[in-house]
Amino acid sequence: MKNVHQFLVYFRDPLSEERRQGIAEDGLVQDVYALSDHDMLVRSEIADPRALAALMGFKGDDKHAGVILKLNGSYSGYYSPSLWDWLDEARDDTA
Repeated sequence: MKNVHQFLVYFRDPLSEERRQGIAEDGLVQDVYALSDHDMLVRSEIADPRALAALMGFKGDDKHAGVILKLNGSYSGYYSPSLWDWLDEARDDTA
């Protein structure tokens, strides 16, 4: 994977399983790690969070509200080991 960028994507309203699956399969992102019904980590070749937000359907109204934060590679916390494996995999892919 070349030029992959990692993002935290937060959706104001919970995502249905169908929508989450659609994001994972529609080619906008290369990989998805679901954290909850409202947020996920994604990898994408798209570098600009604004462009990714537009493609994911964030329109600035209450029905399509959310936030995308680009991750810089620094992280810390306590969570499932699979999360840290997912984050490390992207670091290995871009090294």
